Amino acid sequence: MTRPVLLLAIVLVVPRGDSRSQGVAFGVHGGLNMANISTDDPELAGRSALSGFAAGPFVTLEVTGFLGLQVEGLYSQKGVEVNSEEGYGRIHVDYVEIPVLAKVGLPGATGAVRPYILAGVAFGIQAECWLYDSADATEWDCDEQDVEINPRDTGLLAGGEVRVLLGPLFLSAGIRHTWGLKSLVREDETFSVKNRVWAVLLGLGIRFGK
Repeated sequence: MTRPVLLLAIVLVVPRGDSRSQGVAFGVHGGLNMANISTDDPELAGRSALSGFAAGPFVTLEVTGFLGLQVEGLYSQKGVEVNSEEGYGRIHVDYVEIPVLAKVGLPGATGAVRPYILAGVAFGIQAECWLYDSADATEWDCDEQDVEINPRDTGLLAGGEVRVLLGPLFLSAGIRHTWGLKSLVREDETFSVKNRVWAVLLGLGIRFGK
């Protein structure tokens, strides 16, 4: 996945024709993750979403008035809850995640309220992993139970965002969905188990340049 991302960055960063760089923006955002998995494993049929948080800084290179490249650094909590007659179990997997996103605005939206479409790739490195069993209210580290969780994840990301400009400052609100491409369970060739996450993020930033 690295080569397509580099090509995307080159396309976005190199000006074409009469387009000019409009500046750069820095900020932080954070909010709610609703995490789940996609799987064909029948033992996980009773799964439900697990709530967590995602937060971190971002930088946006505004290539033109409506086209930009945004790179983020997020701490993102993912996982799933599985229900059974005996109770429920949870697997929590936290990632340090780096989304690399194309940011496309609507042509003509030049007022204080500006909507954008986001699309790109998110690269994740596992930061923490633990399990919870409601039957005896016990929590374990994944390594203690020999649960082989893939230490890295890659996902496709798409969503939307609205920025409200307040002079050089801006407020942002967005919603996005991430489709994991790698198996959550390492070396599991029997069933597919991949992350799926909805996130709602609110942010604050500052713009420099035009």
